[in-house]
Amino acid sequence: MKTDLEKDASTQVLQKYGRFFKTQYQDLLSVFNDETWHENKTFLPIQLVMSPSELIPITELVASDNTLMTKVLSVLTSLCVEVTKLKEEAFKRHFSYLSLYNEYSDSEVSSQMEMICAMSAFATRCDDTLKNLCSQVFAIFTEGAINLNGIQLH
Repeated sequence: MKTDLEKDASTQVLQKYGRFFKTQYQDLLSVFNDETWHENKTFLPIQLVMSPSELIPITELVASDNTLMTKVLSVLTSLCVEVTKLKEEAFKRHFSYLSLYNEYSDSEVSSQMEMICAMSAFATRCDDTLKNLCSQVFAIFTEGAINLNGIQLH
């Protein structure tokens, strides 16, 4: 529970932010004092992009008393992080290029060699990650590599 002093302090901070944003908005209106500002409701003067990320290393997140379980979880977690990064790279960098690939004429292909090489490296990285992920999952269920009977899940 917060004390009354903490509540008052947080209220004052929020009021200061409110006054700050109000003056910023009024300054923005004074700069754009024409009528198109009020008609355009899609214009956002402030955009906040928040993407969550962990600052704790994977080894600390999956640490347990069972060292074998910790190793298995660490490997699978790091592969999941790699797959997420590959997905983000695909959406940001490669999908827009692929959507326009048929639009280029044969004479423009030489100018696209850098992007084609980047796509090749990306496809190789995806293939390596998929092979690694599959081999790790298959190793869990193969009794010769890792014996699941020895792992006690709590």
